[in-house]
Amino acid sequence: GADLSRGSFALQASKVSQYLTLRGFPGGFREDVAELYHEEWRATGGVSDLATLQPLPVSLQRRALLAMHGPLFEAVAFFREHLDDLRFWRVLLEGLEEVVYMKGEFLVREG
Repeated sequence: GADLSRGSFALQASKVSQYLTLRGFPGGFREDVAELYHEEWRATGGVSDLATLQPLPVSLQRRALLAMHGPLFEAVAFFREHLDDLRFWRVLLEGLEEVVYMKGEFLVREG
């Protein structure tokens, strides 16, 4: 359960920290990486929603995502028009990936 997630997450953070120290990365950089792990834990509890839901059929993945983020999907007309379209969700879920960004980063995407 939660203890396993916390242990796995802490182990990964520790491995990265040890690697950065071993390779002589500057302290400020190591602090930024530690802050990233702290923020990711705060936001997710060390659990990837997409990875956890991926084994479920698309219909259940859709229901789970709508239960967690329904107001977000309903606020965007494009998504609102496709809430019941399982083909749409199958394509959408195949292309989703979770990405973590540092606080204050600016994202610019083309396409």
